[in-house]
Amino acid sequence: MKKIHIIPVLLLATFALNAQSLAKKYVMIEHFTNSKCSTCASKNPAFYTLINQPQYAADVHHVSIHPPYPYNTCEFYLANTAENTAWAALYNFLGTPRVSLNGNLITSSSQLLRQDTLTKYLNKTSPLYLQVSETGTGNTRSAKIQAFALDQIPAGNYKLFVAVIEKTINKVTPNNEAVHHDVFRDMLTPVDGQNFTVPASGSSVELDFNYTINAAWAADQVYVLAYVKDANTKLVLNSGTKFDPVISVGASEP
Repeated sequence: MKKIHIIPVLLLATFALNAQSLAKKYVMIEHFTNSKCSTCASKNPAFYTLINQPQYAADVHHVSIHPPYPYNTCEFYLANTAENTAWAALYNFLGTPRVSLNGNLITSSSQLLRQDTLTKYLNKTSPLYLQVSETGTGNTRSAKIQAFALDQIPAGNYKLFVAVIEKTINKVTPNNEAVHHDVFRDMLTPVDGQNFTVPASGSSVELDFNYTINAAWAADQVYVLAYVKDANTKLVLNSGTKFDPVISVGASEP
């Protein structure tokens, strides 16, 4: 795939805050797996069943990353070797499957993700609201990321991450998994994030990204996931996709 350059829009807008003073904080799940890993095949189904339950699905953003372990012949890894490897390298582990919730790597156990662990991350709020919108037809796409500071955002070394995801891939892989969810395809920012200065309380900032869909992807399944993380603590401030409900933050002014 040829990646089109990122277009930053240097737009700083103020908006009149209304009753919406804080945003829902989504649970950002980074899921490290491998399409030839038998342990992944045994643990992933229960994991997907858990996060897709009606009471949780609307509160979760999920991406599956495919590092080269235990098998460097995983087809999803081979589709983007550099960025799958680099993403996993942001955490200190060498085996799959593993998950990270809002930047916290969960201890490996018999279950990939326990229900009681997931519920600890639910019903949280964030002063940052990320609104993601997408346009384009065919293989040419654009994504707009609008970051609204609904309240004072704590100081930190923040990075913006924007990833291209394929929602569902129906294909039987060597470990006999037949459905692959939210497969990471490409980064529109550096894998370790793009420097991001959070807006002041009551302000917003907008960035635009253009990209081209690879012929190997299902164009109708492709979407963009954006999130902001503190590079020092690894904690995710918030995340967003085009599927999220749009919240009202008041009328913008130029």
